[in-house]
Amino acid sequence: MIDGEIFMLLNKQNLEDSPFRFPDGFILLIEDLIKKLKVKKECTTQMSVLMDFC
Repeated sequence: MIDGEIFMLLNKQNLEDSPFRFPDGFILLIEDLIKKLKVKKECTTQMSVLMDFC
């Protein structure tokens, strides 16, 4: 499994030199999904902390 941040760094560094030619829009959609999932995970973690506090 690849960490989302590593995936985004690899894309930014290797998009031009990659032997695979993915459309830029496809890569941006994946990056957007990673960001949204990360925010969702952070919100879930914060809610867990709040629930434990109560």
